[in-house]
Amino acid sequence: MITMITSTYHGNRYVENLLAMVERNTVQLQEKYPQLQVEYVMINDSPWEPLVLPQALSVHFTLRVLDNPENYGIHKSRAR
Repeated sequence: MITMITSTYHGNRYVENLLAMVERNTVQLQEKYPQLQVEYVMINDSPWEPLVLPQALSVHFTLRVLDNPENYGIHKSRAR
């Protein structure tokens, strides 16, 4: 299993492109390693602004979204 983690701050402007990039990379990896499982964790470091996810999400990877209770900053968010 591979887990990718991204901490976002006001991340709605990036969500669609990030998910598309993860999808492309996951498909490429799974072509070479068919049994590979990929998990993508997005940490929302601006919890007062919920992340808006696209309606159609990939079936090639698992997505988890974590909302920080307050703005932690990039280092504390990644450690969380």
